[in-house]
Amino acid sequence: MNKILQPPAKLTLTAFALLTIAVACTSFLAPELKGNRAWINSEPLTIKELRGKVGLVDFWTYSCVNCIRTFPYLREWNVKYADDGLVIIAVHTPEFEFEKVYSNVLKATQDNGITWPVAQDNDFKT
Repeated sequence: MNKILQPPAKLTLTAFALLTIAVACTSFLAPELKGNRAWINSEPLTIKELRGKVGLVDFWTYSCVNCIRTFPYLREWNVKYADDGLVIIAVHTPEFEFEKVYSNVLKATQDNGITWPVAQDNDFKT
């Protein structure tokens, strides 16, 4: 008696989900980084020039405790994967008026050990 071996349902669903994600990631292009008033740790970057790299765009504001809690992970990933093509871009999107001041964003970037590019998007255009 010949039995046809079928993969477990979970494996089939996982493979389908990964294929769907892969198609979605290659079908939709990321929107351009625009409206940034200043850049810290980098010259202005564009999505077009980052094509072919793995990009992580982190929207944050320096007085947000939840944002601050992500910094250790971002630092670790930057150290571990930057040489393999990971590019982290932090887009600072202020919640309060005092967070729109460039010198405050610069100080927070330095104080928190953020070494990857930071775009200051005071008008939420990115």
